[in-house]
Amino acid sequence: MLAIFVAGCGKQESLEFNIEAGNATLTLVAFAEQAGVEIILDDENINRYRTNTVSGQMTPLKALELMTKGTGLNFTHDQSSNAFAVSSDQIHEDE
Repeated sequence: MLAIFVAGCGKQESLEFNIEAGNATLTLVAFAEQAGVEIILDDENINRYRTNTVSGQMTPLKALELMTKGTGLNFTHDQSSNAFAVSSDQIHEDE
């Protein structure tokens, strides 16, 4: 498990995102940096996945939804800490 914390606003307000499609580990770190939130990569195999491009003004929640749509990645959002945890479909199938 890898946790990345980036200090910032951390609120669910609209922000500008510009993240190209690519290796999920790298793009999810970029997401955390641009959103100013903590992200937990809850699967050591996440680097085998690719995320979608996300560009424009939107909330971090919407940005992560677009990034992971159709990729085999899932996420949860803890509203109290405003942290996101990302895992692959494979983990959910094994549970």
